[in-house]
Amino acid sequence: MDETVRSYCDKEVIGTFSANSVSASSDDRLKFNEQPIQNGLNIVKQLTPYVYDKSKTLNVEEDTHREAGLIAQEVLQTDLSFSVTGGDKDDIFGNRIEHPYRVNYNDVVAYIIAAIKELDDKIEKTI
Repeated sequence: MDETVRSYCDKEVIGTFSANSVSASSDDRLKFNEQPIQNGLNIVKQLTPYVYDKSKTLNVEEDTHREAGLIAQEVLQTDLSFSVTGGDKDDIFGNRIEHPYRVNYNDVVAYIIAAIKELDDKIEKTI
């Protein structure tokens, strides 16, 4: 019997999530208006990677762990802003509820691959 359990839901995990493998759906049948990335290098040059201590709670500098990545608020100011989700929202009573921003690193990786290919083309032209 197949023991595979599939769950289609939108859940937030606060803290550490561990898995042997994580994959994102990438089936061509789900995609429309596909266009090769032409400006990967220019987009990647807009990003600033950081090493930082990250907390589990917004604005609380306790129980941190070392991490490397991007700052979502900075990514919002780039051409990759579509890869950022989350952020503060108002509830039905108009109260501001703080939620962390998130970066979809799958989007970032696609642009990094395009940038590497552009750099490779530049190198090949100089040889």
